[in-house]
Amino acid sequence: MNNLILLSTACYFRKNDNMNNIIKRILKPEHSVNGYGLALLTPDELMNFQPCNEIIELSQNYYNTLHAPAKKVAYKNDLETDKLLNKLKMLSTQLNMKNITFHYNTVEDFEYLVNNLKNFSISLENQGIKDGNNSGLEELLDTYPSIYLTFDVCHAIEFGKEEADKIIKKYDYKIMETHWSYSGSNFNHDSAAIMLMEINYMLKLIKSLDKPVLIEVDLRESSKHSFIIRKEIQLLKSF
Repeated sequence: MNNLILLSTACYFRKNDNMNNIIKRILKPEHSVNGYGLALLTPDELMNFQPCNEIIELSQNYYNTLHAPAKKVAYKNDLETDKLLNKLKMLSTQLNMKNITFHYNTVEDFEYLVNNLKNFSISLENQGIKDGNNSGLEELLDTYPSIYLTFDVCHAIEFGKEEADKIIKKYDYKIMETHWSYSGSNFNHDSAAIMLMEINYMLKLIKSLDKPVLIEVDLRESSKHSFIIRKEIQLLKSF
């Protein structure tokens, strides 16, 4: 596929490492990616992150995206939200961010969000089964022309191919980026053929969209992390 391929900082274990070092690792020539996705998933992570000058300069040469905090947060018209949004705007400007993704179930005041970020590209991510259905998301995308969609193919496929196809058919023009991973199966003795067919369908889907693909494979605890990341990138590039 010819899509831009990005690698998320969420793939990396951050307890004993800082975000600047993680971004440097992502942008190493061995990965050969087109940019990174900066995932700052709690308010503390967002407010505590300070990009170093090297990362600010390096980021100008890549296509990068930003994932806003999605845990322990409620975006509304208050001082706490103001602080968070101001930091998101600052990082977007410093690090050449093309889009800011929000989980729509963390936003309580969409009018305030849209008005505050009117000079920035913002999108809402479709959610998985554990977060309920996406009926609220569709209503928001229909209501706010300036809000785009971050299409997470792993979340979409949890509801079945028909649901994924429906989202694509209705909102393909609003998709800013896609997120790639695979949820796998929790069952023993499951069908390998069906699993491969499902992965093939997901690959065809994101290839047809021709939007930037952000790899969100959670390998933070894996000792073979670098090897698996390289294989994941090769899989996408070779399809």
